Amino acid sequence: MITTMKRILITAPLLLVSVNTHAIDPSIKIEADLLSNYCSEYFGPATFRFTNKSDQWKTLKNVSINFQNEAVDRNISIVTGPALGIWYRSISAKVAYDNMVNQLILGTIAVIGLAATGARDTSTATAGAALALGSTGMLAVHGIDTVRTQIKTAGVVPDNHLLYDDIVVPPGLFADRWILLNTQDGGSVPYITHTELVFTTDSGEIDKRKLRLRSDFDNSCSWQSRLRPKDDQRD
Repeated sequence: MITTMKRILITAPLLLVSVNTHAIDPSIKIEADLLSNYCSEYFGPATFRFTNKSDQWKTLKNVSINFQNEAVDRNISIVTGPALGIWYRSISAKVAYDNMVNQLILGTIAVIGLAATGARDTSTATAGAALALGSTGMLAVHGIDTVRTQIKTAGVVPDNHLLYDDIVVPPGLFADRWILLNTQDGGSVPYITHTELVFTTDSGEIDKRKLRLRSDFDNSCSWQSRLRPKDDQRD
């Protein structure tokens, strides 16, 4: 069933923003955005576009995401497995269907949810991986590296997910990936405007990119709307 998920994330143009200064490999440009129509107070679906400006194939290995603060990382979760299916059903009831997005991104989530709650692979490897990732599919940002190999084995995310596997980008083209972030009320997680991606380049070097997801006063995405600075707080 996982093989049916080989779909491109988004084909329509995105309003993506990025900060690529001091990049180890400047031929790789990374842009980030939030899928505003599918945001809600506690969920932020983020998309990433990896553009290869060189004439060589590029492979980004061990891709991880963080918010440059360990306390914050411990309190932001990545939604996987059954929880993705539950989120999909809820968000699809909240917003009007957009056929393209439903087929290209939410459709892959639906398959993941059905696979996780229906017939299960009972192999030792898959069962062990699912156990390591937890029964609900909530994975703390802080814990990515400890379960990286299990994410693919357990089949809890589709193959266009940011954490699924190495990201291979053809010369002169791009690859799109996405991730669903979950936050709760509380003072430990501030209003999120930036994130950082860390990956290993083809040359074996560690590359870090700070990416802007939105501005302080951008109200297009309702994620963390209670924490959004007010207009009268502008300088």
